[in-house]
Amino acid sequence: MDRFFQWLQEAEAHGVSHNTFCSIWEKEQQLLQQKEESRQLELKLGQKNNSGNKQQASESNVCLPLEQMMNAHFEEQKSQMRGIRRQFQSYEKEFVGVKEQLTKITSKLLSVEGVLQKMQAQRPAEMKRLKKVASTLARLEDHVLQREAGASINILPKNGAEISIENVTEFASARREYLSDYFYSHGKPCKVRMRVWFKRQGRLGVSLLVAPGELDDRFEWPLMFSGSGSVFHKGSGQFTSLWEFEDKACDREVNCVEIVMKKAETAVKGAETKGQRAETKVKGAETKVEAAETEIGVTIRLSSNRHPVDDVALEILEEKGYAEGDVLTLCWTVRADRLDPGMVVLH
Repeated sequence: MDRFFQWLQEAEAHGVSHNTFCSIWEKEQQLLQQKEESRQLELKLGQKNNSGNKQQASESNVCLPLEQMMNAHFEEQKSQMRGIRRQFQSYEKEFVGVKEQLTKITSKLLSVEGVLQKMQAQRPAEMKRLKKVASTLARLEDHVLQREAGASINILPKNGAEISIENVTEFASARREYLSDYFYSHGKPCKVRMRVWFKRQGRLGVSLLVAPGELDDRFEWPLMFSGSGSVFHKGSGQFTSLWEFEDKACDREVNCVEIVMKKAETAVKGAETKGQRAETKVKGAETKVEAAETEIGVTIRLSSNRHPVDDVALEILEEKGYAEGDVLTLCWTVRADRLDPGMVVLH
């Protein structure tokens, strides 16, 4: 049996199937058995003196064809195994060729990937440079517009414009609103001002009003507005961020929210009627009103310490020391820029 398994492993190593080997082994065993039987017969015949040379000749005539048949069968099997081995070697060569082709393709892919990575690494720097150039050109264009307009427009101060609301407690309870002076924004000089009021439960409300300006016809609308505001803390002598907004689209032709304001002959405290808003007289507030303005909403968020506060109410401002002396001081700034070609504005 050890011989059987040894030969079986060698046959499988040369690609001969298990069934084929078993068939060959069975035939070989049959031949061996026949040979053994012949040998036994020869011995028996050799013991008989009367058989002599005739018996030996007969045995030779029987065994020789069987041995020749067995040898022929083995030669045939060897020939088949040599054919299988040649076929396997051919497949192995083809596999080596395919492997070399895959290696070349992988090398090319790695080379292309390296080029793409290099291009991607260069792209941010190029985009940054282009943005810087565009920003410089925009500033030059805005500077030319401002110089052409001369003293007829009032550009926002570099550090922003201040709003000071005195008697803020009474102002909030009366539900009044404060309208700042008109200024022209940074970037594209558009005429703007801020609206400040307190909603129900004393929550602070702020919005930007964009009014018709002297240079509107020089711009390509819509424009993108960005801005920020802060509140003054008298104790620290510093301003704290109170709101920020960016990329707010405003179209002069299609206004998202249009506020039509008309002068009222008398001040009506907190009154408001359809198509007309009564003015409120607040110390320091601008009383001149334009025919139509576009309102851009602002989200309030007091960024004090490590815990920002949303929906800021007057009570919170007072607790944190921002309304000391019953005076609320705000500082605001706004910038208008050309619409990015990649942005889409939905009306």
